[in-house]
Amino acid sequence: MIKAVKYTIRELKTWPGPFRDIKSGRKTFEYRRDDRHYEEGDDLLLREWSPDSGYTGDEILVSVPHLIRGPDFGIAPGFVCMSIKLRIWQCAICGGSVDLSNAVKPTVSFGGKRDIAGK
Repeated sequence: MIKAVKYTIRELKTWPGPFRDIKSGRKTFEYRRDDRHYEEGDDLLLREWSPDSGYTGDEILVSVPHLIRGPDFGIAPGFVCMSIKLRIWQCAICGGSVDLSNAVKPTVSFGGKRDIAGK
């Protein structure tokens, strides 16, 4: 018997500060309202969004290998804390993308304009 595997990509707005921290590998979790019924194995398409100018065009694809729902472990009811792992980063400037699924600390640069760590 073949078991069907559920695969979901959820698109989320992400402010510039947390977006940079995720892109650099410094932030490895997402704490969100559980209004989308997140599951382990989901992918999250995080789109950088500035309250001043809207979407910047930068996007990161992350996977969710583990999550904890409130009210467990002090997490508020109706919220979820998800561990996240970088998969793919899409550059808003050149349109290039980098597969980060096996990267430890990415430092890929595109034309000297920007690198994956946000420097």
